[in-house]
Parts: sequence; structure tokens; C-alpha cells
Amino acid sequence: MKRALLHIPDLFFMPRIADALKHLDFDTHEVEVRADVPAQLNDVALLVIQLDGARETWLKLIAEARSVNVPVLAFGRHTDAATLRAARQAGANKVVPNSELVAELPQLVAQLTTRPAQTGAVEIPHQWLDEFEAAARRPLATRMRYAFIHTYKPVLDDASYRSFDSMAEYRHWCEQNLPAWLGYGRV
Repeated sequence: MKRALLHIPDLFFMPRIADALKHLDFDTHEVEVRADVPAQLNDVALLVIQLDGARETWLKLIAEARSVNVPVLAFGRHTDAATLRAARQAGANKVVPNSELVAELPQLVAQLTTRPAQTGAVEIPHQWLDEFEAAARRPLATRMRYAFIHTYKPVLDDASYRSFDSMAEYRHWCEQNLPAWLGYGRV
């Protein structure tokens, strides 16, 4: 059975998360913040932190866990973007809003506790994940604008419009005037 340490001040979340982790074959314990934290992190497979507590406390816990390579799952209010960002910057492996934690806890735990060597997965650099998550938070219109790159197409882009009397005339014009790499020729 794997061990998970929990730092969850909210009495609503604590039993729900502990119960869910027990169903995932974890032995759960609360972090004793005033005790020696590094000693508590021995043989721990996961540290779950709620970001509603004292900022200094969870920042210290994240730093201690990262120093001994214990994965950190942090969660907090979706309206407090600055706190979620601070936890990411402090080194938490995964930072999610409360609603995502409740909806996807088993997947998040599996993602953090499955070693890449066991699955054959490639370790994705932390910076890439941060950039991806930042892009995902952008409005859809912005993402669509960034998703398409205009490439100049010789001849086609040189006139605002062209009209042809028949499809055969259009095809003939394409074959005569457009570069083959544009793909408008016959196969």
C-alpha cells in the first residue's frame, strides 16, 4: 500500500479526499506541520495540499516535497488565480481548481504516481506543461487566432477574386498558372 500525506485544512475536503485515496490503495496521513517535515516524507508516494491554508505553510511543504522528489498535487479556489500560479511556480507537479480535483482525482493521482519508466512514457519538461496550461486558459478566440498561420500562396493571393465560366476552365487555369506544390493540379 502506498503512502499519501495530506495537508487539507478544509473539513469538507479532507474526508472526501482521504476516502478516495483509500479506494486507490493509499494509506493516508495528515502532515504534522510543526514536526520535522522531511522525515514525514520518507516513503511517501504523493503529497496533496489544499492552498486555502497559510501561504508560508504550503510553500514550505511544496519545497520540502520537491527536494526529496515527492510528487505534489495542489488544489484551491478557481477564483484565486494568483495562489494557483504561486503553487505552480513553487514547484507543485499539478495544480488544479477544487472542482477539477473532485471530478478527476483518480486520473490526477495516477498521472502523478505512475513512474515514466513503468509506463514507457516520456517525461514532459515542467516549462512546457506551464506554457500549455497558460495557452489553455486563453479565450477561444485568441487560441484560434494563434492556431492558424497565414502562408502566402503565389498567384492565388495576388488578386482579390477570379471568376470562371466552368470548372474545366478553372482547372485548366490552375494547371497553367499555379505551382505544383500548392496541390491544385490533377493527380
